[in-house]
Amino acid sequence: MIINCVTSKIQMAYKHTQHGGDHEVACVNSTSDMIISALPSQRGWTTSELKQFQGFWLDDWVMPGVLSLQEKFCGKSDHVVLTSSPKSGTTWLKALLFSITNRSSYKFDDAVDDGNPLLSRNPHVSVPYIDFNATEHLDDPNPDLSLLSTHLPYSLLPKSMIESGCRFVHVMREPKDLFISLWHFAVELRKARDQPTLPLDDAFDMFCNGLSQYGPYWDYELEYWNASLKCPDKFCIMTYEDLMKRPDYNVRKLASFIEKPFTAAEEDEGVVEAIVTFCSFDKLSNLEVNRTKTSSLRKAHVVPNKVLFRKATIGDWKNYLIDKQRERIDQTTYQKFQGTDLLDLLST
Repeated sequence: MIINCVTSKIQMAYKHTQHGGDHEVACVNSTSDMIISALPSQRGWTTSELKQFQGFWLDDWVMPGVLSLQEKFCGKSDHVVLTSSPKSGTTWLKALLFSITNRSSYKFDDAVDDGNPLLSRNPHVSVPYIDFNATEHLDDPNPDLSLLSTHLPYSLLPKSMIESGCRFVHVMREPKDLFISLWHFAVELRKARDQPTLPLDDAFDMFCNGLSQYGPYWDYELEYWNASLKCPDKFCIMTYEDLMKRPDYNVRKLASFIEKPFTAAEEDEGVVEAIVTFCSFDKLSNLEVNRTKTSSLRKAHVVPNKVLFRKATIGDWKNYLIDKQRERIDQTTYQKFQGTDLLDLLST
């Protein structure tokens, strides 16, 4: 009932903005605030509340952009959209995708100052989030922008994006490691904002109950997996674990998927290896911009870049979870993913 009411109000609000004007904008903002305030709420992992919207939990500060995005975003067939649950390797994938797409412009060599933006700004700037910075992309101020990113569940993506025929690169991560990375991220953000810490056991119960950013995790991954089965030529499904084990292979896979395969000459010149090294955890995490600077996901939501980089390892959950906790996540994963290839994909 709430979902139908919310959808109806969004559609009504935007029908009255076709001719623009400050009054219409104010009406939309007021309507959005009313919609958001009516959504079910729970305590968030950081300083935000989580709002339940169409079956998923989103940070309250994300919601205004999401409502605008669903109605106004104009999808294009040449868009390549990186989708991921938070802490699945998004920052790394953004660097790789940007480098693959723009490799003719840069040498990926520290000895050559060719203005590569990854050396001076975080990868999230080069491949922007449409859900965090929605209003910046609704009117397409940069028509050449082809790489986009989102944490939104598949069912919450703008209809125009799905119908445009664009390509999706989706990366997923084994849930126990993802949870630990997500918890560390929340702890570091709370520390940066002088907020009390989030106990591991509290975060664990929230995660297992589906109360996490863009959660439930299992429903989130099932949506993208099922969508990829319906349109396999439009999806490139990857796992963080396989990227760690076979980076060269996966860089070639990405290049072929976005129709920019490496030439024989590029292979001979070692371009694949150069990109892998340039975008490695050690390289990116030690850049000045990622050690000391911040990224503004939204005007009032600033994140220290250093919290985006932690360990880049597989199996770190073993240092934190007891057997009972491991069993709980594994059992949920089996129950949710039974009958799909996701169990094999995410096994480590």
